Amino acid sequence: MLHQQRWPDGRTRLRFVDLEFATSAPPSDVILAALTWAPDVEFLALGLSPGVPRVESLVHTIGYVDFTIPPGGISGEEVRRGTFDWRSYSHRLMVTQGQVERLFLQRFAAGYLNGPCFLTSCATKPGQSGGPVLNAQGNACGIHSSGASTFFNREVSLGSMFYPCLGHSIRQTTRHGQLTMVSNRTVRDLIARGAIRADETIRPLRFVKAQQGLRVDAAVHKEDVCRAHDDFAGFQAGREFTRGDVQDSN
Repeated sequence: MLHQQRWPDGRTRLRFVDLEFATSAPPSDVILAALTWAPDVEFLALGLSPGVPRVESLVHTIGYVDFTIPPGGISGEEVRRGTFDWRSYSHRLMVTQGQVERLFLQRFAAGYLNGPCFLTSCATKPGQSGGPVLNAQGNACGIHSSGASTFFNREVSLGSMFYPCLGHSIRQTTRHGQLTMVSNRTVRDLIARGAIRADETIRPLRFVKAQQGLRVDAAVHKEDVCRAHDDFAGFQAGREFTRGDVQDSN
């Protein structure tokens, strides 16, 4: 993973940080990963908003765009040796503001986005995919997945929801001298233990034991039901969602 860090003297340092663990979390397109810890690497730890976002709520999509990559590409070996000339590479951080417009609780469209997601009015650019979607409280309520302008004939985008990931496990490695301990805990367990900070949107979610593990069902505010659908086809047909709970706003 490319890590960017600004030093006290104003310089920006770019380097690769190894992933110790990475896995998919179907049906979502979100990737769960654990980074190899290093004492001189700083990270911004965002809180999660794992539930279903409110329709018409304010969101910001953040990501890097306008990449300039040298003709020969970025040599991983040169980066690790510290000899790569980062002056030949550049990118720009872009933040777009919008509102949540619709909810798709099963998927958006087969072969396009197969997990629960929400539609926003954020006008994004290529390269922002994989960046966080933040709510008004600064918590990550989703991951920017893709634009959806071809489906709606206007500038809109899709954010993948987090709640399907809560039943998936993350492998953690703890080292004490020559002793190495490995544990696997679900994202829900890590939230309960305080290792991951989450807001109150986790409370109305329903956890159901299934053959393939723990299934998490959504909870939609009753005022938002008319704009919650199973998928894009359901939206086109004017159908509301069929699986999930309705939450009283009080």
